[in-house]
Amino acid sequence: MLTKREKDVIKLLLEGKSNKEIAECLSISVHTVKAHLEHIYEKNQININEKGEHKRTNARINLIIKLAKTNRDLFDKIKLN
Repeated sequence: MLTKREKDVIKLLLEGKSNKEIAECLSISVHTVKAHLEHIYEKNQININEKGEHKRTNARINLIIKLAKTNRDLFDKIKLN
């Protein structure tokens, strides 16, 4: 189960915001954004232990795909503008 703050992070991630932009929108540190993302990835069984420069992008893409397939209700609740 995702927390409200994790859902807030996902909403901003789906809007295409960077970690820095997410942090600014939520008035938290980039480190806290990364911690929320790690929890989100773990809860959705997304592998974040990949090697290489694109591991963060791959994790974000895999998260979006997984959410689209398994958590349609989450997308409905988030309400993107």
